[in-house]
Amino acid sequence: MGSKHNSFQNLWRKMPLLWLILISTLILSLIGLIGLNSRFKDFRKLDFRKEPLFAATIFGIKDSLNGDETLILPAKAIRHDKQSIANKEGGSGTDQKAGGNIAQPSGVRLTIPDGVNSPVCTAADYGVADSSVMADLTESFNSDTDGMFAPNGTYRYLQPASDDSYFNDALIIGDSRTVGLYYWGGLKENTNFFCKESMSIYNVTKKNLEYHAMNGEEGETDLVTLLSTHSYGKVYICLGINEMGSYVWDYYNAYRDVLTQIRTLQPNALIFIEGNMHIGGTMSSTDPIFNNTNLVQRNVAISSLANGRDIFYIDMNPVLVDGDGNLIAEYSNDQIHVKAEYYHLWSDFLRQNTIDPNIAPK
Repeated sequence: MGSKHNSFQNLWRKMPLLWLILISTLILSLIGLIGLNSRFKDFRKLDFRKEPLFAATIFGIKDSLNGDETLILPAKAIRHDKQSIANKEGGSGTDQKAGGNIAQPSGVRLTIPDGVNSPVCTAADYGVADSSVMADLTESFNSDTDGMFAPNGTYRYLQPASDDSYFNDALIIGDSRTVGLYYWGGLKENTNFFCKESMSIYNVTKKNLEYHAMNGEEGETDLVTLLSTHSYGKVYICLGINEMGSYVWDYYNAYRDVLTQIRTLQPNALIFIEGNMHIGGTMSSTDPIFNNTNLVQRNVAISSLANGRDIFYIDMNPVLVDGDGNLIAEYSNDQIHVKAEYYHLWSDFLRQNTIDPNIAPK
């Protein structure tokens, strides 16, 4: 017995780091197993043949630190329930809540003229995109022929702003990329920002974000409270990079729901759906989730919600990408965010693509 005890002590002395790793992994796995029925229940769909059990603990801790309990799961965790499949196939999913029930169109959806919305910027497809998070290429997204997301034959056209006072009554909502726009885009003295790192379309109405107003008002609040206590003439929204591991139809429906809430709380505001900025070519050509094929499809999905009357789609990517639609390498250090000195390209794009609210749709 004593020799076995001595052998264990010898192993501990010789390989303390290995033992610490093994014990830590065991503890994290046990926490993850227990948490799957409580704190980490969102990760029960992880495929533990390919993802270690302690991954639930790691992902849960990471999301909690970010304040994002519902942030993206790994791609291998994604499984589509019956409702999602019904949505994808255009079935009779009558339980859809986003922006009202999405029924099969009773008429023909109007075609929006050129110059009303930006075209969706395309990108090279490197064949690495995970099809489990994407829609079939033959699918269309919004096909409403009535309601807030349907064009009615009257349109406003994009045009340059006369000066930055145009943005005085605007609210710009977004994630870490918009945080960069706030700091380095040159608009902070002329408009209002509501943004925070790691924000997604799934939690933007539930979590507190940082509010930076041009009048000096600062603080954290949630979107519903902000829109209920302030009035804006324009609302810009740019969210999508943190949602790329979720099913595109779930992203589309959540986006639709958020826009509906914005319209309810700001009935007279012009809403601008900003296309999500593309990522760098090295990442796009190798990562099954974070690639421009996946991202472009999400931009196609949300662009379909622009009616050209009081909801518009604007896509800044042509001023930031190369000939393959990849974020220009020298513009970024991490292939996702642009360097400080290039945020002015985004703000300049916003200046060139505005809607004059004094011109009635026609």
